[in-house]
Amino acid sequence: MTQFANRFGGRPEDYSLVAYALIMLSHGAATVLSIPGDEIARKELEQNFLAIADRLIQHNEILGG
Repeated sequence: MTQFANRFGGRPEDYSLVAYALIMLSHGAATVLSIPGDEIARKELEQNFLAIADRLIQHNEILGG
């Protein structure tokens, strides 16, 4: 959270919801990726995860940051 504050301004605690959202997003993606399955779908999930995480970081204010 300190790194968010250093980069985007504000106080580290302003970014707690963003940090929790990224943890939950990461956990959900990791859970899905741990299930054996279609490699094309796994690659798509990996790419979408990165795009979603990037957007969340860029627009952290949507979580009240």
